[in-house]
Amino acid sequence: MKGSHTGWRVATVGSEVLFFLGGGFFLGRYLDHRLGTQPWLMVAGLLVGFVAGLWMAYRAASSR
Repeated sequence: MKGSHTGWRVATVGSEVLFFLGGGFFLGRYLDHRLGTQPWLMVAGLLVGFVAGLWMAYRAASSR
């Protein structure tokens, strides 16, 4: 039973990281298009999304 919970936790953390990365990418891309700053806001969005995803993974791993 314990292995089953671990698998779901890994899947949840992975999907959260992808969600934040995708959100940062698309928000940055949209803002780049609106403001004409290609590719800087997309890169910044990816970095912020990556950090947010890692932060959520850290919180999930430390909340045993």
